[in-house]
Amino acid sequence: MPIRPLFTAAFGILAAALALVYGRAEWAVPLLIGGLGCMFAALFPIIFARGRLRRIAASLLAFASGLVLMAAVFWRADVRICEIETRYTGEVRPFSLLVTELPERYQNSARVTVEILDGSGTRASIWCYGEIAALVDVGDRLHGDIAFSATRNDPAYGTYQTVKGIFLSGTPESLEWDAVGEKTLKNLPQRVRRTMLETIDTVFGEAAPTMRALLLGDRTEFDEAFSDAVADTGVSHIFAVSGTHLTFFTAILLLFSHGRRRNFVIASIISLAFAAVTGFTASIVRAMLVQILFFSAAVFGRKSDGLTSLGLALAVLLLQNPYAVADIGLQLSFASVLGILLFAQRLIRCISSRTKAWPRWLAKPISGLVTALALTLSAQVFTMPLVAFYFGSISLISILTNLVVLWVIELLFLFGWLALGTAFVWMPLASLLAAPVVWISGLLEAAIRISAAIPFASLGTESIFVRVWILLLCGLTVWLLLRPRLRTAMAAILLATISLQAALFAMHRYAASAMEIAALDVGYGRCIVITCGEDTIVVDCGSTRGSSGEVLAEHLKARNIRDIDLLIVSTNKPHHANGIAEVLPIIREIAFAPANGDQLLTEELCLRAENAGIELHTLADGAEFTVGTLSAAIYLPADRPADASAAVCVRSAYGEVVVFGDHSERALAALAEDARIGTADAVVSAGHAIKFPLQEEMLVKMQAEYVIICSNKADETFVGARNTAAEGTIRLRLEND
Repeated sequence: MPIRPLFTAAFGILAAALALVYGRAEWAVPLLIGGLGCMFAALFPIIFARGRLRRIAASLLAFASGLVLMAAVFWRADVRICEIETRYTGEVRPFSLLVTELPERYQNSARVTVEILDGSGTRASIWCYGEIAALVDVGDRLHGDIAFSATRNDPAYGTYQTVKGIFLSGTPESLEWDAVGEKTLKNLPQRVRRTMLETIDTVFGEAAPTMRALLLGDRTEFDEAFSDAVADTGVSHIFAVSGTHLTFFTAILLLFSHGRRRNFVIASIISLAFAAVTGFTASIVRAMLVQILFFSAAVFGRKSDGLTSLGLALAVLLLQNPYAVADIGLQLSFASVLGILLFAQRLIRCISSRTKAWPRWLAKPISGLVTALALTLSAQVFTMPLVAFYFGSISLISILTNLVVLWVIELLFLFGWLALGTAFVWMPLASLLAAPVVWISGLLEAAIRISAAIPFASLGTESIFVRVWILLLCGLTVWLLLRPRLRTAMAAILLATISLQAALFAMHRYAASAMEIAALDVGYGRCIVITCGEDTIVVDCGSTRGSSGEVLAEHLKARNIRDIDLLIVSTNKPHHANGIAEVLPIIREIAFAPANGDQLLTEELCLRAENAGIELHTLADGAEFTVGTLSAAIYLPADRPADASAAVCVRSAYGEVVVFGDHSERALAALAEDARIGTADAVVSAGHAIKFPLQEEMLVKMQAEYVIICSNKADETFVGARNTAAEGTIRLRLEND
């Protein structure tokens, strides 16, 4: 393999960025010194040695140069970020702000990217509520009192902001809105994007959510069920603008252009404009830079090198913002292209050489099918482990679904852009062109939903056995791509199938050999999942931030749990029950007290459960429920009806866990004297009861080995509990000694 200095240097930049962003910022200076040392050490073999040793030294020099460059850039960026944090964070102060991007609107709020108007050009992210959230737009000016915080310290949204170069966030205490709507060259791409999105809604009607995602990468109109189906079928990449979209779009326009320089100019303008309108996401910036480098190589009479172009694009992105290395989209985009560049061509050349003598009517479709298969397999070599790590599941049918839908995407992309462009000239003709697009997009959506409903369309990856199988599968894929023979393909498929069955069997046996408790991180609220083998009991599912149902669904999906056998609602209040609606399709039975808590929430829960055909049970003191190997006993102490909250004791052959609700002091006193509340291996308690002295008395009496407090104000002085944890997702595994 020839030496590629730029690609090797980019690899050094990537390594340094990963170490500094995921490690510690203080490592910048040691990396800088170590990189300089490696550079000097590599000079001697380059000057005096020959052959392989010289090539190795040259690669080391390029790699070390990347380390040094990134360490220096990161150190400088960190100094600037620290200055920003020192200057703006702290007490509440008045600020004047300019909205620089289209707001991300939610039900009652909007997240807005702004520039602080003090001449520094500092960007920040703020939350808006009420009328302003619904009406604020790019170019508007805002004035208000805000206490900014550093996004690098925000576990919920920090990474989402820092990868975009935003290091301040805040919620205004007061906010005034000047609907100026300044039209500047800087916000022109955002205004164009808004106009295009509005036009897409008008032209494509019911197909607008799909076309917004396909043409401009806007998935905000996807419903939750369809988003899950897209992930389960492994076709998320077709709804994220990337190199495929840009290449296809550019190729159409270049049909009317001739000449290397003219092609270079047109491709550069198109790439830059398309990247600006789609928001300069990592995947489209990578595609833009690679495409510009490809056409520039033709202008200067040089051969384009894919790995060098990819490395240069990565270096540009990371040197501009080192924290972009944590962007999941960037990691997936570069990993997929790297796999294609390394492995796809070998399989394509092998099949093409064998189909030369075939009739054209047969060779052409076979070549197209093999090309799509090679691209899909190559892209998944490096992306599959990342998908498993970040999203907790992988699609087992992604290869088939991609082969089926890719040709449909080309049609939708072509006629979609044609209809959209025509809409700015003559709307009746655009509506006529959009008619087949709407029909085809409906078929595409139906195909994705049907495919996602196939049993085991996706596989949860939380189990160590599944993760080992994924690594084995990636290895088998590389083997197949490097040795593209029928015998190799059959052996790889056989080994993958047998090893998957072994992984699933081991995962099932491991889950059935213990009782597992998970207290999910849903913020201010509670959701407790108790499993033993295939039996699952969930106690509560609520949060003030409204995401508990999504968190629960992701947890169950990652662990390949398809159903909730029993959901127990300890008290009918939003922070205990407002996420239930999102998981109703997988619930079999619900147990709750109708007179307990919020009456409106109770009525809504009953109506939704009845419509979903879910069996309802009424909680009562002494009631017991059995779910396979799990049994749940209910303790409902007499108290004021509005404050009545159940305690739940879940038992199995491997242990016992007691989950307390939002008890008043009087209810705690009743539970403390209840002889039925004995020892337990684990105790989960609501944070509201921490203020009561009886809380500690209860825990001392129970002598639990594990105590989980669903609050961020846990008192760590409880006697008799060796493991006390505050806020966060916590998992316990109880096994027989």
